[in-house]
Amino acid sequence: MEHKGRVWAGVVGLRAPDGSIARTVKIYRDVDAEPKPGKLTKDEERVCDGIIRDMAVMHHKYVERLTEEEQPK
Repeated sequence: MEHKGRVWAGVVGLRAPDGSIARTVKIYRDVDAEPKPGKLTKDEERVCDGIIRDMAVMHHKYVERLTEEEQPK
């Protein structure tokens, strides 16, 4: 499949091995056509729901590992 381009899809913030905040990294998505404004397709909704679910699980695990002083208030 040939792609016509890439669309910026978001930003990921990571942590360095020592726990400090690392620089952000842009995420791109390969697309076959120019994006059109409007509603998401069912496949796009399914993919977004999966990403959101995975990120929520990762965030929950991250918060569980924080010490009591580091917990968000």
